[in-house]
Amino acid sequence: MHAISDLDHTLAANLDALVKDDAFALLSKELNRFTPFRVLRVERYELRHTNTLAWLLDPFGSHGMGPAFLDRFLEQVLGSHAPLASPLVEIRTELVLSPSGKLVEDSEPPGDDVNTRDRLDILVEGRTADRRTWVLAIEAKIDSQEGAAQLQRYDDALQRLFPQVDVAKCYLTLGPAENVSSPHWRPVYWGRHVSDALRGALTACTELDGRVRDFLEDYQALIDGLSSQEAAGTDKAALANSARYAPALRVLNERIKDLDGVHSWDAVPWASTYRLHKTVLDACRRVVREKGAILVWSVIDDILEDTTRWERITTASSKTLRVRFIPRSWTVVEGLKTDGQWNLFYQAEFRKTHGDIEIKLYVAPPGDAAVQKILLQRIFGENLQLRPADALTPDLKKLHDFVWGSGQSIKLWRHFIVWREEQDGTLLAGQLDADKRAFEQAVARHTAVMLEGLGDPAP
Repeated sequence: MHAISDLDHTLAANLDALVKDDAFALLSKELNRFTPFRVLRVERYELRHTNTLAWLLDPFGSHGMGPAFLDRFLEQVLGSHAPLASPLVEIRTELVLSPSGKLVEDSEPPGDDVNTRDRLDILVEGRTADRRTWVLAIEAKIDSQEGAAQLQRYDDALQRLFPQVDVAKCYLTLGPAENVSSPHWRPVYWGRHVSDALRGALTACTELDGRVRDFLEDYQALIDGLSSQEAAGTDKAALANSARYAPALRVLNERIKDLDGVHSWDAVPWASTYRLHKTVLDACRRVVREKGAILVWSVIDDILEDTTRWERITTASSKTLRVRFIPRSWTVVEGLKTDGQWNLFYQAEFRKTHGDIEIKLYVAPPGDAAVQKILLQRIFGENLQLRPADALTPDLKKLHDFVWGSGQSIKLWRHFIVWREEQDGTLLAGQLDADKRAFEQAVARHTAVMLEGLGDPAP
């Protein structure tokens, strides 16, 4: 028998309000959409998706659609000049990038216990009716990101394999992928290119086996659902971290830890609501931030309200007490980012013991130490002379130590936003308008340094 407290009654009332919210209802509809893939727990299993896509692309696959899907997919990706599939088409999957830089068939069947070497997901090679070669390479992602310089390595390998062919390269994701390592891979999306091609093929192929049609319609619903979940990811984080609902979700997390288990028949007044809406409540409580993190995100959202001017390095669904970002104008700076790692950025960090949020222009590991050294020498000169007029005044000894090998992080500029805790436990930032103005003025000075002093390519 669980002891019931006033906190439990308050939690019950707050959860009732949450589950009646329109945004919660939309999220519930999406997360509870039926597909057999969800029942089998393979809906986000990347290898299963690439296997299914390769099967659809194969004109001789047991789906019985012939080249209907392949032709439509090629047209979706390559436009009206796409080659039409002839009988001369071959599909290869899971090609391993060997130590010598070649894409080769793997003697081991792909599976959970196989090593994590670079593997190109799908390679389609064909001949047109007049015997011209065309090649399509696909690297597909569901939840994972590109490995460091992965696409660049595939570029080199494909060039070796097809030296005389302009290979069409597709980077297939649920949503927009930023900062990939190679500009030669065109962005392709599951919920757009794959889904539209499949919809067109199903419409054209009227005499499919009923079992195949049912499977493919379920699969199309799955990839459409995954794509809409991707688009709604920020909305889920926004709902969970709103001032109205975040406290209840944090209390829910703590109460679930306190109890051995939560059943719909338990005496605690919120148990039945939790069990009835468990899927969505669990999704929300996994992304809810603690009070300090919510305050940091709220402050930064206010400062960065003009999204055309800022690029967020930390994803919106992150629970961290630290938020990293840069002005979009800085993306032209050579060396600001190498191999997926940012070498210099702004960071806002909640500091409980100091009672403030520290915003700093920051050089921190992990990063490319050699590139970071070049960046700092361009800002401060070869002899590392401070430039107070630009509001960049790091500790001179630490600056020298960093450049000459300490490997420790270095703060180039700092600003502090004071916060206070109210009687109800909420955290509020004071004088935010004045802090925003001070920050904007500092960024203007820093940007002048970045774009004037770093505009030329790195030596």
